[in-house]
Amino acid sequence: MAADNLLRVGTKLRQLLMVKVHVLSLATSFGFYVDVLGLKPVTVFTPSRPGKDNEVIGPSEACLNFSGSPADPYLVLVRDREGVPNPSYAALTVIGLKVDDVEALVDRVRRAGFSVKLAPVTFSGAVVAIVRDPDDYSVQLVQAPVYLTNNGS
Repeated sequence: MAADNLLRVGTKLRQLLMVKVHVLSLATSFGFYVDVLGLKPVTVFTPSRPGKDNEVIGPSEACLNFSGSPADPYLVLVRDREGVPNPSYAALTVIGLKVDDVEALVDRVRRAGFSVKLAPVTFSGAVVAIVRDPDDYSVQLVQAPVYLTNNGS
């Protein structure tokens, strides 16, 4: 198989690869995570419906992260035609993002018309806030006070 046809996922033998969440509107959720929170598309899957001339039914999944590279872990937004997400699942789900400026991002979220569940607070030296995405998932934003080196110091 040619190297260009290989699926590129991660840089290590074992690592967190992705987290999938079901969304009602892929376009709305994509806009929230890309335009408001600043993630970049890694890839968008657009399947063809079997049957009449392989009619395209539109994107069904979008993979996003801050680098735009499949080498880094990513969030997968899955369009669900069944009316999911279930509100009880959304209430139990937290998506955590490390960002460089929590307060500025919370302002962007508010200006875009989305809700803030927890305004920025300092906790153990980090600035933390929680916002709600279009499907009512909690997105925890964390601004770390220092960046650790590879050896953890």
